Amino acid sequence: MSGINKLIDGYKTFYQRYFVDNDQVYKKLSKDGQSPIAVVIACSDSRADPSHITGAEPGELFVIRNVANLVPPYQDDNTTYHGTSAALEFAINILNIKNVIVFGHSKCAGIKALVDHDFTPGNKSFVDSWMSMASDVKKSVMAEYAHLDKTEQTHICETKAIEKSLQNLTSFPWINDKITSGEISLHGWYFDIHLGQLMEFNAKTKEWNAIVDRRPMKLVTKK
Repeated sequence: MSGINKLIDGYKTFYQRYFVDNDQVYKKLSKDGQSPIAVVIACSDSRADPSHITGAEPGELFVIRNVANLVPPYQDDNTTYHGTSAALEFAINILNIKNVIVFGHSKCAGIKALVDHDFTPGNKSFVDSWMSMASDVKKSVMAEYAHLDKTEQTHICETKAIEKSLQNLTSFPWINDKITSGEISLHGWYFDIHLGQLMEFNAKTKEWNAIVDRRPMKLVTKK
């Protein structure tokens, strides 16, 4: 089966589930519009789909995907294109979403490029230009963790880049105002592709903690 045929078959399953077996989900979404639980800034990596990992239903996540799940700092500039910033503005100011999640993951190719390469002035690469916004993260990690090997440094850069994006979110005036008033909450999540572990950043302690520990989960059933 070719890759495209697999996607077409997947669509048929989706159509059967949501438009034949249970047509109420999209009827409601079509009528009422969307009210997502969270806006998620995620990586474009095909292995780290936040909707799939969280089991979100249609309409529950407003997902912004880019290379390495980066949030650029706020720029009061309408002369260039700001895709991630525009999507954030729509999510926060139009849809009034209350939770913002920066969703990173292990084995991120964007972060690996950041660690492996030095950015040359005038380089025409879109990826280099985009990843340069995290160059201070790389510099800090390389200085503080010079005793570690590159694999470990890259892993640390993956989590530190999430922390940097959380800081950048607060540079948007309309986001910072809503954080101050308690209208929205920021979350940093990190998914380990190999272990299946989801970690959450604690802004108070500056630590990363497992959302669910690695021991087998026991299902609780009602008596």
